[in-house]
Amino acid sequence: MGHVAGALLVAVAVALEVEIPPSTSEAAPTYGLKPVQSEADLRICGAQSVRRKQLSGKYIRGVGVEIGAKHTPLPVDRRGNRVIYVDHKDDAGLAAQFGAAPAGRERLHVDVVDDGAALRKFANSSLDFVIANHVLEHLPCALCALAAWARVLKPGGIIFAAIPSMRHTFDKDRAGPTPLAHHLADLGDPARVARSFLEHAMEPHVKEAAGLPGARMTRDQAAAFLATPAAPGLHLHTFTPESIFELVVGAATRAGVPVAQLAASRANPTECVAIIQVTRANSNSGAV
Repeated sequence: MGHVAGALLVAVAVALEVEIPPSTSEAAPTYGLKPVQSEADLRICGAQSVRRKQLSGKYIRGVGVEIGAKHTPLPVDRRGNRVIYVDHKDDAGLAAQFGAAPAGRERLHVDVVDDGAALRKFANSSLDFVIANHVLEHLPCALCALAAWARVLKPGGIIFAAIPSMRHTFDKDRAGPTPLAHHLADLGDPARVARSFLEHAMEPHVKEAAGLPGARMTRDQAAAFLATPAAPGLHLHTFTPESIFELVVGAATRAGVPVAQLAASRANPTECVAIIQVTRANSNSGAV
């Protein structure tokens, strides 16, 4: 299925808008860890609690991006490191969509307006890290995003992804985590992704969140909900620590995305942080 992933790796824009300064980080750091080989090797979330800041200090080095940080950026040591903040709208657009930041918080300035799931404005192998906290669960195609993030990262680069653990969130009553077969089917069929988006919006927990009675949305109700300001909060996919690991293994073995999971840890009671490393250069930049 590697050829499918190749077809979906996002092409670099003809005129790249982001100039990346030279990085002082070493190529392909090992961090003293071997890639996770099985679920038995995985540090399952809940067995160990390490805060985001501690994980950031260990894994975030060089120059990279954070997607959708808004008013809750990952703490990063700025000595020798640089974070470029990416969002789907500029400062004014985010303020119009989400309103003012909560009291005591300040929304970050958006450095680059880009699709965080594709990062088209960034060249192949140009970054040392991609931070995507509470992003994957909102994306129609999680594997497409992993492939795009791997494309822009150098060998040894890090994907730092905090993901809600469905057992401890409002997703706990859903049937289960999104299976790998679903992710693989999304990767190969953009039309299915559009259908899947609507199907997810029809699920009972979304109807409850929208304040509507009954067990399940109709298609018309779901379509109307997707046009509201609350829609960006919809979890299109759900995860457990085990299913995150399965997704990364599936990305590498079934979809040809050069990634391996180094570690996972519980950052707080409701989320798991997955540390994913790019294992080799990804030179395929075929257009979608």
